[in-house]
Amino acid sequence: MEITESIISGLILLIIGGLGTACWTYRKQLYNWLRARKLQWFPANFNIALSIEFDEGLNSGSYFKQIKKNINQVLKEQDLDKYVVVQDFSDIKKFKNQEEAEKFRNKKDIDLIIWGDFTVDNLKKDGNNINKLNLSFTFGHPDDKEKRIGKMILADLRSRMARKNYWNIIEHNSFEDIQIVSNNIFDLSIYTIALSLKIYGKIGKSIALLERLYNSLAKRNDDLIQSTAIHLIDDYTILVVEFGLNKKDFNKGIEFCNKILKLDVNNHFALTNLATFLYKQGKIAEAQKVVTELQQKYPSSTLTIVDLAFFKILEKNYKSAFKCYEKLVSIPVERLGFNPLEVVEFLNNEYQKNKEPALLYGSGILSYYFGDKIIAKNDLKLFLRKVNENSYKKMYRKAKKLI
Repeated sequence: MEITESIISGLILLIIGGLGTACWTYRKQLYNWLRARKLQWFPANFNIALSIEFDEGLNSGSYFKQIKKNINQVLKEQDLDKYVVVQDFSDIKKFKNQEEAEKFRNKKDIDLIIWGDFTVDNLKKDGNNINKLNLSFTFGHPDDKEKRIGKMILADLRSRMARKNYWNIIEHNSFEDIQIVSNNIFDLSIYTIALSLKIYGKIGKSIALLERLYNSLAKRNDDLIQSTAIHLIDDYTILVVEFGLNKKDFNKGIEFCNKILKLDVNNHFALTNLATFLYKQGKIAEAQKVVTELQQKYPSSTLTIVDLAFFKILEKNYKSAFKCYEKLVSIPVERLGFNPLEVVEFLNNEYQKNKEPALLYGSGILSYYFGDKIIAKNDLKLFLRKVNENSYKKMYRKAKKLI
């Protein structure tokens, strides 16, 4: 799958901080790239290969046998056993380094290899026998020439492993320790595959894994839930764009906006798009309620202001709408945070439906400052022909001045 350098840059921003921190241009490129690909869903098999050195018949052998059993049990509990297959290569293949593991992974088309070893048996700490499990993760992912994406995923994974940071099995506490280690392996395995799938653009599969992982983490109150939520929000965001904005499937758009808000009640992206989708479905009162919430939480946001301007026009509060547009045109285009020409198109389409002249003023103003002045003047002239000065005083005077 070919990925351009500009898309790679956007994806790196996506990994680092989520779509909310990436600039509008990169988001747009990413959305267009994903739009050209079919979003894939279950069913599908994901292969996890284990290659762990241990001593058969000693503690490490018993521990490894129980760890495998526990991982498969968790997969079954999370309804993932139909999709994720764990294979043990420990007795036939060992890896000395990451390069060997990557070569084997590519040859066998394995999604994830977990490899490493136990410390030797009969080591003691404070008089107790102890084994430590040393692990490395090798996984598939797209990359650019500088290998930046692979490095970013690996850095993310290492950070999560550092937070887990418990891989010791002490003999007298082995039952509890094995359970912790098993959960850690399960969590990091599903997390890694889901993140890799996300970067491949297989968003449906990524979500299916992350949702199950999130539920499992929530039951155990595990800290990894925070990072899992961030990646889920990223995936839901992409689907809001894919379904709600691109395909105009507003039911789906609302569904994924609400999924985002369940994880992040103040999510600006979800709130702004939820207001739009509700309006498109004719749920005006519900949409206005969301815009009011936006105004309370993000009063200075350009997206809030542009939404507010539209609803003030619907309320025939032209004075307030005028103030909103005055704020917008004072902002440099690179700081708008939205595509003004898409808003112009939206306002013109809405004018065709309800013939509210103030919508022509909005489209004309945005076109004048951020688009084509000829088109802008045509909209403003039509606005002037449709209204009287008394009802639209400030808008009227501004339009006269601009043409």
